[in-house]
Parts: sequence; structure tokens; C-alpha cells
Amino acid sequence: GDVYKRQVLVFNAIDTGRAVELLAEMDPDDRVDLLQELEEDDAAALLAALERREPEAAEEARDLVHYEPETAGGLMTTEFVLLPSDTTVSEAMQAARRMGREDLAELLYYIYVSGSNGELVGVVSLRDMILAEPGQPLSDVMTDNVFVVETSDDQEKVADSIARYDLAAVPVVDDHGRMLGVVTVDDVVDVVIEEATEDAQMMGGVVPLEDSYFETGWAEFVWKRGTWLVLLFVAQLLTATVIDRNRDILAASVELVLFIPLIIASGGNAGSQSSTLIIRAMAVGELTPRDWARVLGRELLIGLSLGVALGLIGFARGWFAGTGVDPWALATAVGASVLAIVTLSTMIGSLLPLLIKRGGLDPAVSSTPFI
Repeated sequence: GDVYKRQVLVFNAIDTGRAVELLAEMDPDDRVDLLQELEEDDAAALLAALERREPEAAEEARDLVHYEPETAGGLMTTEFVLLPSDTTVSEAMQAARRMGREDLAELLYYIYVSGSNGELVGVVSLRDMILAEPGQPLSDVMTDNVFVVETSDDQEKVADSIARYDLAAVPVVDDHGRMLGVVTVDDVVDVVIEEATEDAQMMGGVVPLEDSYFETGWAEFVWKRGTWLVLLFVAQLLTATVIDRNRDILAASVELVLFIPLIIASGGNAGSQSSTLIIRAMAVGELTPRDWARVLGRELLIGLSLGVALGLIGFARGWFAGTGVDPWALATAVGASVLAIVTLSTMIGSLLPLLIKRGGLDPAVSSTPFI
């Protein structure tokens, strides 16, 4: 994000010695994020210089830099406390105190516990350790039901798990259950902001931007906004085709033309409401594509209720609209059209995000403009 872009500017403006000094003081996850933002040659030169000063930090960075930035591996830090299960509480407290003082652990809320083969078998919170007897082994006080993620898991899954289980951090393990790192809640906040920004941009009909508003160039804005606008423009041409095919009916009753924008807008607004609610419900794990039948039933009932309410208002407006046409006929046509389109749009707006999610795509693309 913007923080790393400012860091890149700073690192490009200072000499290598000072840059390496700063790099050595950074947490492993922040160090790797910065190296991934730098030009490849600059990053390689800094890593080489770091290796001469802090070989372990350089090796750590090389291990982490291979992970994709938007995965658990790309977010994790390797500074955590992992102790054998037969360690006593007092020994664990001493180890945690020492590692904290030496800046070897970014997070001290949790002490992780390993088994005989080095696999992660439990976790002990700082509160649990304070309340436990000093001579008790960690195996007696640990929670053995540990929620973990793998290095390749998407950052959104990591953020969801931390939010759902109210964790300060989540451990990252390899295929054999051995602990490789930990993703802390401060990194997840950045992920949530990033994902919400992408969804908001897609819901507004914009291909997600890589940079901030003022850092995005004219050509990129035109391309990323224009792509959707052209697609939607072509779709709107279908409306013109429908009107053209029915020009004789419209010519015979010009009053109908007055209600076309009203009816289209009512459908769009109702569909967008449903779409937004379903997308958000999926994002926070309240429902999945498997719940489509329940969603359909609810939205059909809601759509009919909204359609009746708006249709009655449309009926009343249609009754007083024209002088050269039967008020009853015009009011019925307008009211029935509003009822039909609001009901249909509500159902489509709710089912389309579920269908797109089932296809493995981001449902946010199905929101307001597409509906």
C-alpha cells in the first residue's frame, strides 16, 4: 500500500549502509514486504549487503520472499515462541521474557507448543500461563484444538479466521504440521482494508486499482473505468432495441414512455440492494452458494412485498398520468410492470452473486452496474 511506497522512496534516497541498518531492525514480514516492493536489482543488492551484516535475517528473508504476497506465507512473520510440550510454565515464562527482550518474538500473547516430531500440538495464552502453577508442563495447560492455516492459503481466509475466532494471531504450518510462522492481527487489518477497497471498486463498476487515487495515471483510469462502461453501454443498447421493436405501441400511447426510466431504475435499485446484501453476507461467512434455495425463497417473498408496495405507488401515478388514454389501463400496465421487474430483479440480484461465487470468481463484479 501507500506505506510501502513511502518506504521505497526513503530506501531509494539513502545510502546502502543506512538502508541495511534499517532493514535489519524491521520485523521479518515487514522486511519481505518492502523487498517485494523494491526493484529486483535493488532488492538483491540490499539482501547481499544484509547477509554480510545479519546472515540469519537475510536467510529468513530469502525463505519468505518466495511466498506470494497475498497468501498466509507472504503475510507471516517467523518471530514467534515455540516450545516443547514438556516445558514447565516457569521455564516458558523465562523463555518468553528472554525472546521478547531480544526482539525475537513479534507477538507474546501466545506460546505455541510442539510435539516430539516438531509438529504444532497446542497453544497457551499468556493469561493461561499466569493462572497456571509454575511447575506444570505446557501439555497440561495448553489448548490442543489449534486453528491453523497453510502457507498457500489466501489472505482473505486468514483474515476471516482471525475475525471469526477472535484471535490475535494465527499459526502457519507446512504439510507435516510443523510451524513456519504466524500471521498477526495488525497485518490482517491491512488485508481487510485492501479486500474491502477492491470490493467497493468492483461494486462501483471499476476494475480494482493497484495504486491510490492520486497515484493512478490517466491512462489506467480510462482503461479500468472504460472497460466496464463500454460493456455496460453495449448492454444498455439492448434496451434501445426493445424500445425500437415496440415503437408502434409506444407511439399509440406516449404516456408509457414517461415511465420507462422509472421502471428500469426501480429494477436496478432493487437488484442492487439484494446483490449488496448477499455479497456482504458471503464475505462474512453468513451464507454460501449451497444456501441458494433458502435465499431464493426469502428474496421471492421480499421482492413480491417490495414490488406490491412500489407497484401501488406506480398504479396511483399512472392513473393521473394521461388524458388521452384509459386511466385504468395505464395504471394497471405501470403497476404490473413495476411489480414484475422489482420481484425479478430482487431474485436475480441475490442469485447472481451466488452463481458467480460458485464459478470461483469474485461476486463483487455482479453488483450495481451489472445488475
